[in-house]
Amino acid sequence: MSTEIAIVSYTSPDSSATPAEEMGQNIKNWLEKPAPTPGPDWQLREWLQGYGLPVVEGQYEPYYWILRGLETISELNKPESRFCNLLSKFLEQKPDERSTSRRDKQVLYNALMLSACLHCPKCLAKPIHDMHDRRAVKGRWLNFDLGDALLMAMIENQVDRSYEGHWLSLMREDDAGLSAHGLDGFLKLPDTPIPELKLFDDVDIVDTVVAMDRKWADKEDRVSRLDLIFQKILKLSPSPEEWSRLFLIQAGAVQLSRAAVGHIISIDPSIKGKLRPEAESATQPLPTTTTIQHPDGSDLEIRMNVLRSERVLMNNG
Repeated sequence: MSTEIAIVSYTSPDSSATPAEEMGQNIKNWLEKPAPTPGPDWQLREWLQGYGLPVVEGQYEPYYWILRGLETISELNKPESRFCNLLSKFLEQKPDERSTSRRDKQVLYNALMLSACLHCPKCLAKPIHDMHDRRAVKGRWLNFDLGDALLMAMIENQVDRSYEGHWLSLMREDDAGLSAHGLDGFLKLPDTPIPELKLFDDVDIVDTVVAMDRKWADKEDRVSRLDLIFQKILKLSPSPEEWSRLFLIQAGAVQLSRAAVGHIISIDPSIKGKLRPEAESATQPLPTTTTIQHPDGSDLEIRMNVLRSERVLMNNG
């Protein structure tokens, strides 16, 4: 028995309908089948590799037409649509582990971009996370890096803060593309604070803010870029007290630019009164020996250095 899969023909039941509407009708007919044969993933795979799509001028990847079709039948922006569930089942079949041929790479790229655009974390977060853990996504489809497509799918389908450390690490990368993905991923972390989280002890966030402050030193929009990070940290903070502690550390225990310190103070003026006199003015450079005392009497600079040393030892161990 032949294992060849026949090319799915593109039906056009209504000549007055637009290509997107016709694609939507095809998707709707597919979704309404109680038990598709030879299987729900078969038809999806055919679409993802370009079969059965509208034939129009211009070059569009398959995921574009699938999204356009879903839009016409109101299947977009649904937390748990049947289409997202079927896409999730497709990803569970590990298309990343068989992406050796050119056509397989096209399928994987379009599945990941479709996942990113659908933004359906309830259905897609787990299979995408599992794919990331397998470390099998490699190569390119045409000029598109499959690793970038996976990062985009991860960014748009986050259900918790599991990737926080990953995004902070990418933000510090020299590669501009990876750094941009890291920033986007961090900014799109779910905003729900974790009560037991101690930002006071989160060296990664502090170090990353300092690194980005320096990286953007020659950017005219440096402060507005930093503001995105500051405002996100505020949303992630379990309480205003934690927010104040974090930026006390940033303003005193590490060396930030005057622009960054001034911006921190503009967001939370109460911080200025808590700084030692030599660090209060945002118009003066902060001396490298500036220290701030925590309310419990401990020296934050020493505490931060100890935490950094511990992290280095753990990473090297």
